[in-house]
Amino acid sequence: MMANKRSRIGTRAGGVQPLAELLAEQSPARRRERQHGDRISFAGDWPEEGIPSVRRAITEAILTEESDTEAIATEASDTEAIATEAADSALGRPGGEAADEDRPAPSASERLRELLAERLAGHGLPVEAGNLAISPQGEPVLAWIARGLLRPGDAVLVETPAPPACLQAFRSAGAVVVHVPCDEHGIRPEAAERLAEAHRPKFAHVMPALGHPAGGVWSESRREALLDVGRRCGMLLLEDDAYGELRYGEAERGRSLFAMSADAAGGGVIYAGTFAAALGPELSVGWAAAEPGLLARLDAAPRTPASASNAGAHAEEALLRLLAGGGLDELLRQLSLTYKERMYRLDALLRERNWIDAGASWTVPKGGPFLWLELPEGLDAEALLRAAEANGVAFDPGTPFYAADPPRNRLRLSVAGTAGDRLGEGVARLAEAVEAFLARS
Repeated sequence: MMANKRSRIGTRAGGVQPLAELLAEQSPARRRERQHGDRISFAGDWPEEGIPSVRRAITEAILTEESDTEAIATEASDTEAIATEAADSALGRPGGEAADEDRPAPSASERLRELLAERLAGHGLPVEAGNLAISPQGEPVLAWIARGLLRPGDAVLVETPAPPACLQAFRSAGAVVVHVPCDEHGIRPEAAERLAEAHRPKFAHVMPALGHPAGGVWSESRREALLDVGRRCGMLLLEDDAYGELRYGEAERGRSLFAMSADAAGGGVIYAGTFAAALGPELSVGWAAAEPGLLARLDAAPRTPASASNAGAHAEEALLRLLAGGGLDELLRQLSLTYKERMYRLDALLRERNWIDAGASWTVPKGGPFLWLELPEGLDAEALLRAAEANGVAFDPGTPFYAADPPRNRLRLSVAGTAGDRLGEGVARLAEAVEAFLARS
């Protein structure tokens, strides 16, 4: 019976507006309240006001450094004469004639590269500060790489589905974006090789540590297979680790493609990272590790107006203080735990709705705040969104995650901005819209 219901959904004519009106008519006062004062959002990468724990951590890091600086300044004023006399004596210089022959202190950007390189080395990546470049201030790292390496008409392979920001970055550089089929183990290497031979792409964008939006982690064998494809086809791999720090505790990180390629002395991988995707725009700093020749091409890319913004400089300063203060790991750990708890609760709530019997499907991600959901065949996520918003709940339709020919029945639910005690009401509101849609078919 349900199969017949789904088949009728696919052939039904007309838009979703009557459903939105139907939902509003069920209880006009309640609907108005939901729309204006009680909206629950499963949409967006972060809450509209930012992630509270991130903002607190940045504030605490700044206050701690200011307090330490004041203490050091007070102590320095008391000991300056003694230190100067001791230094003059040790160097055989008469007092008052000392010359500053010491090496200058590293700049903030140099210190940031050093701390990032140390962190990456701790994750098993063979990275030193000298082969790590930071994207121009305020510019997303993928947009920077696309500007530096792509020319109009170049092809780029991406996973299916892929993050909208990455698709936009490649399109803005004039590239032709080609989707490669994926499964639960990662990108399918035989499909990648076939498409690489057909399109001769400049590179393939991949997210083996934690994908977006599906939230999968590639198997070791799948990583090795894609490296082999890259070598055979002369295809560069752009390894995007934007969400890898948000894996749930039981999910193995796996070896980085960059590290695996270095071990094989093969090269051919650019490692791109940022905390902006996981922690919000306050930390909009990106970096890339690659062979010197590739880094030189990135460094030679013309600067954009965004790269001169104060916001980028403030983001670098905030990240530097978090890394130097040692609070970043705990912040990421707590955020990952929060997302895991909310995600498991969301999964349980969805299963209570028996949507699987109606043809819906999803897989609990290996990390992060996003659940990628396939609706019953025939349901249109963008049409459903209009009905859901009338019911006081929002989500992200799946069409922006495809460069062309998107399936209409995919959507993304984010738990980043919805507290655990609001998940039940949010799913109930979404279910009202979905079930009303099913009932009309």
